[in-house]
Amino acid sequence: MEISSDFRHKLPFSILRVTQELLWVLHKFYLLSQPIRIRRKEMARHTAYGIILTLFLAGMLTLVRASSGANIDVYTQRGGQGPHEPSGAFSPEDEVILTAFVTYSGWPRQFIFVVFTINHPTGHYMTLQAITGADGIASKSFKIPSAEHPGFDVFGTWSVSASASVAGKLCKDTLTFEVHTSIRPAIPEVPLGTIVASAAMIISLVAYITTPRWRRKLQSF
Repeated sequence: MEISSDFRHKLPFSILRVTQELLWVLHKFYLLSQPIRIRRKEMARHTAYGIILTLFLAGMLTLVRASSGANIDVYTQRGGQGPHEPSGAFSPEDEVILTAFVTYSGWPRQFIFVVFTINHPTGHYMTLQAITGADGIASKSFKIPSAEHPGFDVFGTWSVSASASVAGKLCKDTLTFEVHTSIRPAIPEVPLGTIVASAAMIISLVAYITTPRWRRKLQSF
């Protein structure tokens, strides 16, 4: 039986929801069995533990969801990491280095045939091919024509797509970049999922380190 991609995406967060509900029920039964004075201390302590666990699970599930299944990420030497993220701008006669990173469940895949399709604003296009190495990376480069190229306007928004078949599944990623007469340095962009997961793990670590201090304060009441 084939499992739909929508179900696979929702499954980690369903597990997180069930885990939270189960912990809450166990927490209530435990508190009801304790004296009132103990309940207040235990409630504060277990609430802190619940927050730590929730943040940790949320961060882990975000990373698992981001790396699950077949995936390809195309970018240039001026950025574009992440799904459908834009790259920095280029000028006429610049060399554009296209890089595709192919993974399956977060692990690099070797000997995967990658097709790059470069689309010009006027409708012209060309294709390039490359094969991934042991690091899961395939690279190819091309040169943007001169601004004086006859009958060919190089300025505007270019788009690039990279596609590959991994474990019988076709995966694809796209990026865009501008071609101008003068360009500004590209600012590196970090995927939103990485930011959320990193922030959740940092908060969990800080809360874990400071938890013994909370316990000592509660026990002194």
